[in-house]
Amino acid sequence: MKFSNVCLLMFIVLLSSCNEAPLDMTSKKVFGLSTASGNYQNYELKIEKNDSLTKYTYHNQKSNLGNLSINYFEKGDSIASKYGNFTALSKTYTYRGALLKYYSTKKSGKAYSIIVFNKEYGIIATSTYGANFLFLKEKIAAEKGKNSFNEIVEILN
Repeated sequence: MKFSNVCLLMFIVLLSSCNEAPLDMTSKKVFGLSTASGNYQNYELKIEKNDSLTKYTYHNQKSNLGNLSINYFEKGDSIASKYGNFTALSKTYTYRGALLKYYSTKKSGKAYSIIVFNKEYGIIATSTYGANFLFLKEKIAAEKGKNSFNEIVEILN
């Protein structure tokens, strides 16, 4: 009887270890993974909220040239950045317990940029001018990061 209980416990542990942990919404440390090169950039995220907008600033730890800043306008459900103005698409996706929304510079066609975003988390993925990035608050293997990026943006195909 004890052997069957041990086997059952091991099976439950194995199943539960396969699930990924929910996204960390609180960390200010962000790892930006380039899916092309597999290289990471280290960022510190600062979120500033006021009545009309929320500003997300990703400060690159090595160079100010790598900084990224977006403004999220809740009333219009839109995002503004140096890469353009992004409007919300009707598509959403739940990834690791977080509801993600998709924003695009255009409604259709091949020549557009996207931001995958959650108000509490910030940017999780971008595809602008052919550069694809995944922004996570924990460092994972590059191949797993590429797979996660593909899972998140697959809904757009």
